[in-house]
Parts: sequence; structure tokens; C-alpha cells
Amino acid sequence: MASHLFGWLKEADIVQVQVFLSDELAPSIVMDGQEFTVNNRLWDKNFDDTAFEVVNERGDVVFQFLYLTNAIVSIKGVFTGGGYTFFAYDEGFAIPPAGSSPPPDFHISKLFRYPALINHGRRISSSN
Repeated sequence: MASHLFGWLKEADIVQVQVFLSDELAPSIVMDGQEFTVNNRLWDKNFDDTAFEVVNERGDVVFQFLYLTNAIVSIKGVFTGGGYTFFAYDEGFAIPPAGSSPPPDFHISKLFRYPALINHGRRISSSN
């Protein structure tokens, strides 16, 4: 298991990000540069050239990565580690006491349509 949640470097003017989202047993999501792995079989993922998103079995976004420019990224999700849960979401971020529920305004707006098997790369805002 990774000892950190995030790491980044810049290659050819593009930010490369390493992200590790873990449940109690193993990393659930690993994003390393341009490659990603989702280890929870109940979750779905969708992506295009500028974004990568993961939803849980209820269809709630648990991770979202979006290139705003080549040098600026937006990362939202539910991150756990060291006995804490960190929420980065549409309205901001929060680190509530261990074992607490998510903040009342916690929400991450979906970028993509699901299931990804029949909607690969299709954004919710797109008409196709």
C-alpha cells in the first residue's frame, strides 16, 4: 500500500499525478500518470482525454480528476488514511472527526454517463 495519497510531477508541460485511494484492505484506485486501476469490482469508471471519474455501486462519485489546463488539475473525492477521511467536493473540502458522516453539503457532480460499458467517454453535458 502506498504511504502517500498524492504525488505529482510535470512532464512535457503536462502535470502527471499519482493518486492512491484506499479502503481498509487494499488500494481501491491507483492513478499513476496516464494509467489508472480501479480494484473494486462493484465500482464503475469513465474517462476521456481530460478527465477520469469513478462511481461507487450506488452511482455516487468517489473520485474525479479533471485537467483544467496542462498545468492545473482538479481532484475531488473521498480520501482515507491515517485514521482520517478527507472530503474534496464541489463546495470545498472537509476533514471531519474520525468516524463522522460526510459533511451535509457533500456532493460531487458527475461528469460522465453510466454505465461506462455503453457510455465510454460520454459526458453528461454532451448531446451525443
